[in-house]
Amino acid sequence: MKKLTLLFICLVSVLNINAEIYSGSCGTNAKYSLDTETGILSITGTGPMTGFYYGGDAPWYSNRSYINTVNIADGVTSIGEGAFSECSLTTITIPSSVTSIGEGAFSYSGLTSIAIPNSVTSIGDYAFSSCSSLTSIAIPNSVTSIGEGVFIECSSLTSIEIPNSVTSIGSEAFFGCFSLTTITIPSSVTSIGDYAFGACSSLTSVTIPNSVTSIGEGAFGACSSLTSIEIPNSVTSIGSSAFRDCSGLTYVTIGNSVKSIGDNAFACCEGMKNVGCYAETVPSTGSSVFTSSYIANATLYVPSASVDAYKKSNSWSSFGTIKAINNYDGIYYEFNKTTKQATVIQGKEKYKDSVTIPETVVTYNGETYDVTSIGNYAFRGCSSLTSIEIPNSVTSIGERAFYYCSGLTSVSIPNSVTSIGIEAFSGCSGLTAVNITDLESWCKIKFGSFSFGPAHRLYLNGSEVTDLVIPNGVTSIGNFAFESCSGLTSIIIPNSVTSIGDCAFRGCSSLTSIEIPNSVTSIGHTAFYKCTKLTFITIPNSVTSIGDCTFEYCSGLKSVTIPNSVTSIGSSAFRNCSGLTSVTCEATSVPSIEYDVFSNVPQSRATLYVPASALKAYKTSPYWNEFGTIVALPEILRGDVNGDGEVDMDDSIFVTNIILDTEAETEAADVNNDGKINIQDVMFIVNYIKNGKFPDE
Repeated sequence: MKKLTLLFICLVSVLNINAEIYSGSCGTNAKYSLDTETGILSITGTGPMTGFYYGGDAPWYSNRSYINTVNIADGVTSIGEGAFSECSLTTITIPSSVTSIGEGAFSYSGLTSIAIPNSVTSIGDYAFSSCSSLTSIAIPNSVTSIGEGVFIECSSLTSIEIPNSVTSIGSEAFFGCFSLTTITIPSSVTSIGDYAFGACSSLTSVTIPNSVTSIGEGAFGACSSLTSIEIPNSVTSIGSSAFRDCSGLTYVTIGNSVKSIGDNAFACCEGMKNVGCYAETVPSTGSSVFTSSYIANATLYVPSASVDAYKKSNSWSSFGTIKAINNYDGIYYEFNKTTKQATVIQGKEKYKDSVTIPETVVTYNGETYDVTSIGNYAFRGCSSLTSIEIPNSVTSIGERAFYYCSGLTSVSIPNSVTSIGIEAFSGCSGLTAVNITDLESWCKIKFGSFSFGPAHRLYLNGSEVTDLVIPNGVTSIGNFAFESCSGLTSIIIPNSVTSIGDCAFRGCSSLTSIEIPNSVTSIGHTAFYKCTKLTFITIPNSVTSIGDCTFEYCSGLKSVTIPNSVTSIGSSAFRNCSGLTSVTCEATSVPSIEYDVFSNVPQSRATLYVPASALKAYKTSPYWNEFGTIVALPEILRGDVNGDGEVDMDDSIFVTNIILDTEAETEAADVNNDGKINIQDVMFIVNYIKNGKFPDE
């Protein structure tokens, strides 16, 4: 019995080696308790916690690897300096009694997210520094400043909300937040500290409000994904290296109040294309503000009265071209005196409400200019712009011309427009309607990638286009032509069309059917990407290649027919077509495909139909052989167009009716295999009836 008792005591001792409870004081009236078995650290009592030197003096520091959860009881008023530095904690509960978070309180901890209550008015320097697992955080509107290095090297942080209560952003506040993609600085902020957003390499968009008066040294340095920046009229100084090494920066607008620009402010910005500086008095500059070799082909826009002054200034004279900005009736233009044409460009103040662009502009000296284009970034970020009237004289709309004009709900594109630039209307979250008056003219526009970012409905002469019939005069459907047209349900393409461009119908989420004629020889990459309601597709035998991602994410697609003419199928062509159960491939020579052509397609439950002569080849070919069932197609009698099992005059009449558009096209009607259905196919059938064989046999 004594031996059993001793064994039990030893067993209990072993089990408790890694399960201890530590407790003690962590403030005048605050206590802690750490259960190493559950990993819960509880802070109770009242008043402030003691400050610790970055955690090294915290009583739980030696057991920090056990801590996964921290619960702070109501009554505790502050989180001490370095309190939870280097702790493994992932979650924390902060009560509304807490008013301050100390310096380095959570530095190097394992936090993934945190809710800071509205009672907190101050967050100490480096409070969340190097929290590499922290993905998001909401700062309450009780906080008035973001201190030095608060979120430095929070490498997983993708988004953050800065409230209107914040008036300053400290140095290195977000330095090295590599995953941060966008940031909106509220109108309460007056200063951006040194290196505040430095090395935020994924940052693509930042909005600086008209309240900011200074941008610190290196504030946005090495933000390599940043493509454009607008410095408002309130800013008077731009610090040294403020935008240095922003290799993706192409467009910069500098407000009219800037008086000084520091050394290397825009150095090593190798993508620089356009800079607009609206200061009539040339700002004083430090050394190497711009890298001369990178701006040799760039354009500088300045007030018309100051062109000569900028040309004589060392820092500005290296621009390849220096052009005058002109303001008439609140719209800013660049005038081409040779062609007498005007381009609408970005103004020193954001356009708002309703803007009407005139067809012509008469200058102060009586010269008349035709308004033919809307320049790159002309209305970028004009969130208060509610409507825009574009005249028939305009032929081009530039890159990101209306980028993030969130108040814009509809736009009318005149027939005169022949090109719309990259992301011209991207980020226009309120845009629901695009109005046109001529479908053929629309099909001929050269669209840049993602010209119309949000889903929208297309209206032709006031009526929504749902059943799209492409006009007979159209020979090609351009890249991005009908991208994100959410109202399209069906499409009929005429025989005049020979190509369907990249992303032509990408994101047409309501599209259920499409007829592709035998005249089409190529279908571009991502052409039908995310057409989720498309249930079947027959690719004509004139097509030789299917581009990358052409039907990717067409989750409603159940069957597809690939003709004998196809020799190549692009990467991810049918990826994520989760409803696909039947694939017919008529190619007798097995097309070579990549591993991801049918990724996330239930191939093991799907059937592949192939020519009998190639059945063995498909069963042994990589990625084709992953279909659960592979069977031979029934032999098709050449010339049996109507499918009655015989080749006779009824078949020649059937082909004639197809030519006359009284019968629907069938692949069998291309009897001579030239990719066209015409009188030659009728003659082939007649020759067979007369001689018992086809002319090419």
